[in-house]
Amino acid sequence: MSRDRVGRGPGQAGTTHRVAAELPPCRASPGSPPAELLRLERALAERDGTAVEGGLAGLLEIGFVEFGASGRRWDRESIIAHLATSPRRSVEITGFEVHAVAPDLAVATYEAIEGSGTTDERHSGRTSVWLRRDGRWRMAFHQGTLR
Repeated sequence: MSRDRVGRGPGQAGTTHRVAAELPPCRASPGSPPAELLRLERALAERDGTAVEGGLAGLLEIGFVEFGASGRRWDRESIIAHLATSPRRSVEITGFEVHAVAPDLAVATYEAIEGSGTTDERHSGRTSVWLRRDGRWRMAFHQGTLR
């Protein structure tokens, strides 16, 4: 995976450079960050507050922001209210990967399939940024994009 960076230093204005973003996915094993983050992502996606000690609100950072697959922008308070009033649902998660950016910072990517096998089946690409504070993972950012 690589991305473009536009140079802005002397003699570089408008120059495009390729920058490698080498973040190999982590392997999932019981208790590992990928396994733990998959468990937390599933609890949020399925709106299952019983799957997490302290409920779903405890998984979201104070400054949490989400750009939903619907196009709506959510903040922490609005998503907590939505989760509290929404029924549980079944969501299939495929292609789950975790990229360790720093010891306590990770990016999770996956595809979510809602309504699998029905006429209402919906696929979306998902990306979450997770921070570990005081030994607990909390989501700081999430984005869903319809496919």
